[in-house]
This record gives sequence, C-alpha cells and structure tokens, in this order.
Amino acid sequence: MMFAAVLLMTALATTALATTPGSNPDPVTPATVSAVAVKPPPKDSPQDVVCQEEQETGGLFFHKVCATREVWDARRRQDLDDLNHQRDQAGKAPGAVMRY
Repeated sequence: MMFAAVLLMTALATTALATTPGSNPDPVTPATVSAVAVKPPPKDSPQDVVCQEEQETGGLFFHKVCATREVWDARRRQDLDDLNHQRDQAGKAPGAVMRY
C-alpha cells in the first residue's frame, strides 16, 4: 500500500512539473495509477517448497530438509496419528498398570 502511495505521488508530481500553464496534459487519476502498480501477494501453494532445519534425536548437528507444503502437512498428520496411537496403546499390555 505504501508503494502505491509513493508511486501515485511521483506520478502526480511528474505530471505537475511537466505541464506548462497553457498546456492540457492527460490527467493521471489515482485509480489508473494504483490499478497498474498494486498486485495482491500470491497465496501459499501446496506445491511450494519449504526448507526447515531439523536435528536428529541424540544428534548434535542440524541438517536442512526441503519438501513441499503438502508433504510437510502429511508428515505432521502422520506424526500426530502415531503419537495418538502410542498414547491409546499405553497400559493395554498384559499386566500393565496405567498411572496418571
């Protein structure tokens, strides 16, 4: 938005300086300037590649892992499913006592 305002001010100032008292230039309106200058940012695509630094359990160093947003979401869902399964299975072994 700030960029559009600066662009508009520059266009209006350039037009005002370029005109002489007797000339009739093409008018520059805010609608024509902002329609050309301002584009909304693109939404995040599931196919965008995202890189994260991960540390292996017990490791000292981080390594870079890159995958698409779709793969990261699937991995996150699988991790939550595994965690819930382990929590549900706790105490179901023969002779196990559940303590809370």
